Formats: sequence, structure tokens, C-alpha cells
Amino acid sequence: MHNNLLKENIKEVTIGDSVWIAAGAHILKGTYISANSIVAYRATVLGKFEEPNSLIGGFPAKVLLRNVIWHK
Repeated sequence: MHNNLLKENIKEVTIGDSVWIAAGAHILKGTYISANSIVAYRATVLGKFEEPNSLIGGFPAKVLLRNVIWHK
């Protein structure tokens, strides 16, 4: 019973290419972050952020800015 309970609680985290994650950010299970996005300092991210080139931040996280262009 205990092993089945653990399997049900597993959710995948997907982080796209060239995503910058600042220090102290919390990426929770089940999160999806699109390519070329930025996760702000101390953000708590849960859910799907499917729009690429976004600045994501806050508690709980939300899109703060769209169409962000940054270079590696």
C-alpha cells in the first residue's frame, strides 16, 4: 500500500531550453516552464507556464513580463 501511495504522488517537472532560474527559487512537482524564460529570485513555481520568453515570479508565481529577450 505504501509503495502505491508514493507512485501516485510523483509528478514530472519540465524545464525548457535556456531557462534561467535565480537563486532561492522553488520549482514544485508538476511544473512546466517554457523555453527562454526567467524564474525570479525566491519565486514559488507550480503549474504550467507555456508561453516562452516570460519572466515568472512571485508567491505563487505568475507571469510578470512577456516577450522577454535575453542572451546567454
